[in-house]
Amino acid sequence: MASSKDKQSKPPHYALSGWKIKSSQTKYENAWIRMGEYKAVAPTGVDATYGLVSFKNLAVGMLALEADGSTYLVGQHRFALGQYSWEVPEGGGPMNEDPILTAKRELSEEIHMQAREWMTLFTNMHLSNSVTDERAFGYIATGLSPCHAHAADDVEALQIWRLPVGQAVQMVVKGQITDALSLAILLKADHLWRTGQLPENIADAFAAGQI
Repeated sequence: MASSKDKQSKPPHYALSGWKIKSSQTKYENAWIRMGEYKAVAPTGVDATYGLVSFKNLAVGMLALEADGSTYLVGQHRFALGQYSWEVPEGGGPMNEDPILTAKRELSEEIHMQAREWMTLFTNMHLSNSVTDERAFGYIATGLSPCHAHAADDVEALQIWRLPVGQAVQMVVKGQITDALSLAILLKADHLWRTGQLPENIADAFAAGQI
């Protein structure tokens, strides 16, 4: 796609006090991302050039937790890394859609489940804030039951693995799960459990899933 220039334009969600944007140029754009180059002046007064990947979707992910302490990981080959990745169920949704609706759709698409109860873990996580403005939302989903309302994306060949939640947390600790959103969800949920901040039913499930 041809480059375009927008003088004095600002990145989405631009709110960094002290930064001045002199100009921007779109280097590439598709349905999911925009890659822009920004000529800026840093808060120190030094000229700077920044490349920014602006996402057109919000990222959502969830810890799908059964009463017996088991959870679900989704395995797939990630194009960007050229390697296999185990992750919590996750995906993207439109900026103007309530993230919980995206989460419910992704839960059905990726592990064929629906949840009766949802607990919010975080609502404004930044996955790679040096080069992207991507925002992520994390949840715990409980009261699970089968749901086939949504099919997986046609480019995804997914594996579903049911395992104890304690084992999933240990996979993070051992470096076997490297996806940032999965790390944040699993480690925050584990921290809340260990510090007594989870609702009783979720805490009981966490305790049951320790290895």
